[in-house]
Amino acid sequence: SVQDPKTLGVAAIADGLSYDAQDDDAISLVTIPPNAIPIGVPQNLMVRAINVSSQTPAQGVTVTFAVTEGTAGLGCGENSCRAVTAADGTASLSFTANSTALARIAASLTNGSAVIAQFEGSVPETLTALTPKLYVAMGATVQWPVKALVLDASGVPAQGEMLTWSSASGAKASAAQSASSANGIASNTVAAGPLQVSAASSVSACLQGTATCAAFQVIPVQPSTEALIAWSGANQYIPEGQGFGPVVLRVVDAFGNPVAGAGVAVSQALYGWTEPCPPESRCPAPPLLAQQTGTETSGLDGLVTVTPLSAGNLAGRLVLTATAGTAASVNVELEAYP
Repeated sequence: SVQDPKTLGVAAIADGLSYDAQDDDAISLVTIPPNAIPIGVPQNLMVRAINVSSQTPAQGVTVTFAVTEGTAGLGCGENSCRAVTAADGTASLSFTANSTALARIAASLTNGSAVIAQFEGSVPETLTALTPKLYVAMGATVQWPVKALVLDASGVPAQGEMLTWSSASGAKASAAQSASSANGIASNTVAAGPLQVSAASSVSACLQGTATCAAFQVIPVQPSTEALIAWSGANQYIPEGQGFGPVVLRVVDAFGNPVAGAGVAVSQALYGWTEPCPPESRCPAPPLLAQQTGTETSGLDGLVTVTPLSAGNLAGRLVLTATAGTAASVNVELEAYP
């Protein structure tokens, strides 16, 4: 404590006084670094000083941390740092491994009592997002299975590595943590959307205890930029009685990326088959046999599968019209000939 002789005011300063260690003070390691630690990832080294005679903590004792072999980064930015023990006799310092070579850090008292912590740096594992982006129709919500690949320093899939997942508005991971499997893949499910503005949201996965992370982005797509593509089944010319196969459409954005969660309105009209009308002739309209309307939702791959109306055993022409967004449309005509 410090007293002002004029005002007689007293201020108490915790840990404000340090002194040299007594002859019977000794230092010991509280936290022992593992044999190998990731390069560049801060670790904590804690020691404790006690008075051997009284078996009480040595408070206010100066501890000197110094790199005695190899290269390592100390928290103070120098090769030697000082810290003062707290009331429980402990003092700590952060450090990082800078290379894969063996390194030693000595923590010593002024009376010569010292301990050594040694370790090697390890090349950090890599983490890669296997499903890095999802394009979602604005206002829609979809369940998005995501996967991340963990590889060790040799490029071999790493099993049992724990990943910590963080969420954001518009992208929420169902599990806070997940572990990599035998093939090095860690999985999770993200509730993507609803997003009402043209700003992406993201979920990140980080290897526990490291700064190694991978990002998974959810990108909203405005209705005005949606487009429709006839993916498969659009050209069917079959004999009567065979039945039309599925028609697959795909919703994409302006850059051709598949859009999930987009609503697609589908209208079908099945007409009886008629001979082609000769040029410059007026032919009767074919009879309408059946019609149907409905709405489908695009999957994660942007695909929509439409089951065509059946003409039974009759010949006929099926006209299918699909629309998405504000202006996207596609027309498909299928024919079952006699």
